[in-house]
Amino acid sequence: MQGQTVSKPNNLVVDVQSSHQVGMVYTMLSRCCSLQQLHILQEMDPEKIRVDEKVLKEAKRMSKVSLNNNPGSWANPKVEGLRVASLNVRSLRKHVEDIKTDPHLKHADILCLQETWLTIEEEEGTRYELQGYNGSFFLSQGRGKGMAVFTRRGLKLKDVRHHNSTNLQLLKICLDGLDIISIYRSKEEPFSSVVCHLQNLLNKTTPTLLIGDVNYCFTQQNDLSRYFIHIL
Repeated sequence: MQGQTVSKPNNLVVDVQSSHQVGMVYTMLSRCCSLQQLHILQEMDPEKIRVDEKVLKEAKRMSKVSLNNNPGSWANPKVEGLRVASLNVRSLRKHVEDIKTDPHLKHADILCLQETWLTIEEEEGTRYELQGYNGSFFLSQGRGKGMAVFTRRGLKLKDVRHHNSTNLQLLKICLDGLDIISIYRSKEEPFSSVVCHLQNLLNKTTPTLLIGDVNYCFTQQNDLSRYFIHIL
């Protein structure tokens, strides 16, 4: 059963008493989606739940170096600076609650989400409002596409520009001394087209942070990758 999932409404019967190796009971008990699906033969013997010492050692090491126990400058309010986060959310409709409760994303002053999958009609209302952000910009194109950018309350924006077509979404936010361009390119959009639209948005005299998802392999050269090399 290792690696398997027992989906509802199927049931699983396990024989805990027969366990003779470390990790076996954990594997047995973690295959179901709910407790109602799980049936244990005879009695549940807690002594049968055993963990490999190497696993315990690694778990302690991971906990020691984890972000939860070692918050960096990103989560430290005493550290000044602009915090910008970017994430391919693959349907904001499905994951909006995950975004709202994520312990790391909540520190972002500017949050850029790609592949929102939203329709224009869904942009209305309060469902996609995030606490602490009063600026929200949506470039919606439906399934597998789209972008949303949220700016922290109190952040002063000098200008906002965008390009929104079926296979390419670009949004530029201008701050004092810094431009931020969020981009999502579907694989159908020609690289030459992306370069053309980027050239229209880029200000070569202003430091620019370009983030997002351009859907190409870093090791493969194309018009867009060559353009990045050129402007750098």
